[in-house]
Amino acid sequence: MSNNFQNKIVLITGAAGGMGVAFAQKFAAAGAVLILVDIDEKGLEQAAVSLRATGAQCTTYRVDLAIENGILEFATQIG
Repeated sequence: MSNNFQNKIVLITGAAGGMGVAFAQKFAAAGAVLILVDIDEKGLEQAAVSLRATGAQCTTYRVDLAIENGILEFATQIG
């Protein structure tokens, strides 16, 4: 991945582990500003700490994407 994402905002769901973390690492390396979303708050914070240690900019949101009201509330937070 090139630096085509320099200063672009990328929202990653499932960011607490597995493929979500892998995507976050790649986008961070390409210069993206990350919005990390997951229901697993502890895993989400661990991922954010690890990413920030590499210089990545990221914010985290605990959201259950299976609940419509949670999605709507999240949308107003990042508005």
